[in-house]
Amino acid sequence: MDKQEYKRAMIALFEEGRYKFDDTHIEKLMALDEVALARKLADDADWFDQTKVVYEPKKTDFTNLAPSQKDMLLMLPLGSERTLPRADLEMAFKTEKRNIESRIERLKNRAIPIVALKDDDHGYFIPRTQEELELGLRAYEAQIKTSLKMITVLRNIDLEEFHEKFAEEKKKWV
Repeated sequence: MDKQEYKRAMIALFEEGRYKFDDTHIEKLMALDEVALARKLADDADWFDQTKVVYEPKKTDFTNLAPSQKDMLLMLPLGSERTLPRADLEMAFKTEKRNIESRIERLKNRAIPIVALKDDDHGYFIPRTQEELELGLRAYEAQIKTSLKMITVLRNIDLEEFHEKFAEEKKKWV
């Protein structure tokens, strides 16, 4: 059985409920239309392999932190009981949203666990427990699911049909 046949068989087993992908794949499938995904997996062997990228665990790196990075880490609360809204960081560092997000992203890339709540208690914090880490990751996972769904919708658009219909509709609107 070659790679393509194996993948088609796995998709069929999944659709019948007899096989479960790992958690990463299950989340992606929840965010996507399974039929479109099955078609994508069956038609594009490389795509399947690219979705299984595994990142090596990274050690936290506090070396050569810029003073502003140290200041930010000192400001961020430990634990989810009290969070620090981005707007407060903007005022404290006298900068705009994108700059704060960029600084936080750079810290995360050093394996410094900074997460955020997006609900009523919105804001950044450093998790103390695995449960708090998971709580803080929910918003990111929801954003990824929404983005993956939108990618699937856009990728499945028949552009010729769209432009034909759009041209007809524009005539009616003008």
